[in-house]
Amino acid sequence: RTRWSEAFAPLGRPLVAVLVGGANGRFRFDTPDAAALAGQLAQMMDRDGVSLALTASRRTGAAQRAVLNDALAPRGAFVWDGMGDNPYLGLLASADAFVVTADSVSMVSEAAATDRPVMVAPMRGTSRRIGLFLDRLIDAGRVRPFSGRMQDWAVEPLDDGPWIAAEMKRKLGMRV
Repeated sequence: RTRWSEAFAPLGRPLVAVLVGGANGRFRFDTPDAAALAGQLAQMMDRDGVSLALTASRRTGAAQRAVLNDALAPRGAFVWDGMGDNPYLGLLASADAFVVTADSVSMVSEAAATDRPVMVAPMRGTSRRIGLFLDRLIDAGRVRPFSGRMQDWAVEPLDDGPWIAAEMKRKLGMRV
């Protein structure tokens, strides 16, 4: 945490971590999609006075990475270039809020396990499983759809501990 906090310190606060996935069997993320997301993020920087640090997954294509970098780096955003250590864990530890693309249950879950707001950026495509997952998190107030604006609200991190303990007791035949 300390290492990345120092690296991100020049960006200023609030720091929004942007976790970008990419195309998969259910979702598309082509160059126009990257440009649209970059435009929303740039507007959020301008209107809401936030700093951005962005990391992209292996599924993010080179052309999409270039679009995101070209739109955001000149505004002062940190955009990981894929070289050296991925700042992903540092962003989870250091960010004040998150924008996460809707294609990855893992990225959304890891961001939602923090005590900071998570905004989910829609992607073209559909997945019933991911849709139900996101609907439950939205209904619980844990995530919100990304609207191109910074949103700040009090959140509780996801905590499956009580559920896991109850399930273990149930499976072991203990009283819950």
